[in-house]
Amino acid sequence: MRFRIVVLLLALFVLGTKEQVKAQTQAFSFTQYMDNLTPINPAYSVLDQAYSINTMARKQWVGIDGAPTTFLLNGNIPIVSINGAAGLIVYNDQFAIEHQTEVNAYFSKAIQLGQSDYLAVSLNAGIRNYIANYSTLDPNDPVFSNDVRETKPNIGFGIMYFTDWYYLGISAPELTINSLGTASIQNNNNFRSHYYFTGALLTDLAEDF
Repeated sequence: MRFRIVVLLLALFVLGTKEQVKAQTQAFSFTQYMDNLTPINPAYSVLDQAYSINTMARKQWVGIDGAPTTFLLNGNIPIVSINGAAGLIVYNDQFAIEHQTEVNAYFSKAIQLGQSDYLAVSLNAGIRNYIANYSTLDPNDPVFSNDVRETKPNIGFGIMYFTDWYYLGISAPELTINSLGTASIQNNNNFRSHYYFTGALLTDLAEDF
């Protein structure tokens, strides 16, 4: 059973990378995933049966007009009676003329497969608002005369297999079906679905490590 689940997760990852190669934009990116993995894969929330709130803020190229600014906040509540968890993820990103805001709620549940083997599954749904003020680039250029203001629903999923000493997971927290659109047909910029493969291993290196 354990071997079959690991093979299944690897197969899903290989299939997901075929779409990821075509990706043009990234939803969000930050370091130290091991300290805040839930936005990448909400199924991870069941590994920590405790109330938690995590936040991340990043501002690049300080002092430059239009510099990237990112804010991420997520919190979850454990549902011990069903070995599950529920939570909320809020994301805000601004770069030059583009501004994107997302709010997603998620639910996760783990099923015990063996003495210390679990399979967790998560579903998330929310809304995404995207704004691109192209007219501010050059008011006299007809190519950039139309601004973009769109609000679309978002859905996602996550799967994670874990034991006491390792975990493997695959997720797609943002399954984008339609383009968010741009002002220029020649420079069409599609937000595509992104797939994430995650894993970690705890092991003893020596008596002191």
